[in-house]
Amino acid sequence: MDIVLIIIAGVLMLVGIAGCIVPGLPGPPIGFFGLIVMGLTSAHPYSIVLLIFYAALTIVVSAADYILPILGAKRYGSSKYGVWGSIIGLILGPIIIPVIGILIGPFIGAVLGEIIGDKKKFDDAMRAGLGSFLGLLGSMVIKLILSLFMLYHYIIGILENI
Repeated sequence: MDIVLIIIAGVLMLVGIAGCIVPGLPGPPIGFFGLIVMGLTSAHPYSIVLLIFYAALTIVVSAADYILPILGAKRYGSSKYGVWGSIIGLILGPIIIPVIGILIGPFIGAVLGEIIGDKKKFDDAMRAGLGSFLGLLGSMVIKLILSLFMLYHYIIGILENI
């Protein structure tokens, strides 16, 4: 039974890493669930403290995934219209353009918000969109780092119990 759980946990870890890049897959929560599954093996490789630590990080990083594009837009001079455009783009992007919408939705939303709402010039609107996009990329990097740390603990859990 342990072998089956280890394999399931490994698949979840790999899907979690892919979810850091593929829109629509919540990478860190899937990877964390992989650690939980691994913890169900007879070896019990993780302490409750480690699991609580990763649960807290997963929640924070998942929230940051929505907040960082907005902060990026504000950092690059976006008005409230650009910020709202970024939020709307973050929500509607994946619906309108399923695969890449989550990547370009906040960018397009921020640019359109600045042009339509604040009557900014195209260059200024593009800067706000770039900030939103950079915030999204930063979020992806943070999710990937967390997921790789969880993969590390998964591998250590296997190696310590061979």
